[in-house]
Amino acid sequence: MTGEMKVLALVAVFAADAFRCFAITPDHTSFVSPVPLLRQRLNSNALDRSPLSPSHSPTQSSLSQHPLTVTHVGKQKSVWANRPDPQKIAGKRLVTAEARFLRLSTIKTLRTLSEIKGKPLLEALAILEWSPRKPAKQVYKCIKSALANARQKYGANSVKPRIFTVLANRGPYRKRVHFQSRGRASVYRRPTTHIKVVLEV
Repeated sequence: MTGEMKVLALVAVFAADAFRCFAITPDHTSFVSPVPLLRQRLNSNALDRSPLSPSHSPTQSSLSQHPLTVTHVGKQKSVWANRPDPQKIAGKRLVTAEARFLRLSTIKTLRTLSEIKGKPLLEALAILEWSPRKPAKQVYKCIKSALANARQKYGANSVKPRIFTVLANRGPYRKRVHFQSRGRASVYRRPTTHIKVVLEV
């Protein structure tokens, strides 16, 4: 059997399994997720086995046991029941601090963040402290807040901080009235920015 024929046979097996899994249940309110069956098929030799019969498909009782199962199609909820905690990535100790709705331009804040990209923590704090840019003060305060959170959570003696991520995201625009001549008025749109600092300790 050539390589192309093996690939076509594998695709046919997956398609048959997925078609059987998506059969509507008798109550017509839910369906069976194909994820457990496809994972079982990937872990076994799919070319040496025939597609699973409907009797081997996951039953309605197994729906509640699988985190990626969606029940009641009309009222779908979150399918990521076991989403990992963003502060526990690969065993790293991460501490966050966030400043929201700052009256800063997001573009100018990103320019400030580019100055400390790849720098050690102490050097980044020194650059921000002496920077003439307006957003530098807010970024400096956010990093200091993250340091305080790390000392509060893990203790001052066991902390070896380094910058993991610094983000600047655009927030909603503040709208103000701008009065003009002849009784007219327009709208000022002033940007806001969200800053998020993540330290690895």
